[in-house]
Amino acid sequence: MKATRLTVARPQVADAAAQLLGALDEAAAAANDRVALLASEARFPGVAAARRELAGAQAALAGLLPALRRQLRQPQLEYKAVINQGEHMIELPVDFRGVPKARAVAP
Repeated sequence: MKATRLTVARPQVADAAAQLLGALDEAAAAANDRVALLASEARFPGVAAARRELAGAQAALAGLLPALRRQLRQPQLEYKAVINQGEHMIELPVDFRGVPKARAVAP
């Protein structure tokens, strides 16, 4: 992590802050990428295990899609991401274009 100058009254606080900041991936923090923020598998083994488990679950769900498409006779069936809610299997009309945004009302 890039050296950052910390100005504090006590050196112990500066050392502790530098140690805590050193645990984070600076590029991920700058990009607001919360998934990659704790990238060190050695330092965060629980996070690494959860990532592997998540990848396995996503692969299993993706593996179910061909059978679901055949069974439901909907070849275009797929998972859709819902803002701030994750991905879900939802049925949308064929001509669905999205939810219109709210319009500003003049005062």
